[in-house]
Amino acid sequence: AEMIKEFVNFTSVLNGERRFDEAFDFLDAVRLRWGNHDEYGAIIDTLLYNSTVIAGREGREDEALDRLSFRYKQGDLSEETFRDYRYTLGEGLIYRYSKAGDPLESLAELERLRQQELISDSIYREYRAVLHIQRAKEISRDQGDLEALDYFRKEGLQSSADPRLRQALEVFTHN
Repeated sequence: AEMIKEFVNFTSVLNGERRFDEAFDFLDAVRLRWGNHDEYGAIIDTLLYNSTVIAGREGREDEALDRLSFRYKQGDLSEETFRDYRYTLGEGLIYRYSKAGDPLESLAELERLRQQELISDSIYREYRAVLHIQRAKEISRDQGDLEALDYFRKEGLQSSADPRLRQALEVFTHN
């Protein structure tokens, strides 16, 4: 029990230093030599979460996806957790992309993330609405409200149930 506690503590230190691969390698060696224990689950979860978030922020999503897939195949995380961490990565990617790119490019990225099942339905709907509204505001600023309304029509947004899109449509219509 004391040895397991020290293994977890050492792995936690590596996690704190962002030495995720070393932490996984160490824990894999421990489990191979002395067997797996329930106590390792929490640190594995922490390592996976932290490494996923950090890799996503730093633009290393392929690395994060590879690690998650490998750990999923190893049985280190459930299917639900695997999906949730993929969503966490995708949410970070679309956030970063939407801040750096224009709305049309961000909408294309959002669709790509959805096709790759890297984004939840709720986040997809949220970003879809926000990005379309941003695009319509650009059009309104540059070409007028009638053109923004035409954008809504062309994109099929005028019949959306999303309250954000409905409110934006009302504003452009009123203006």
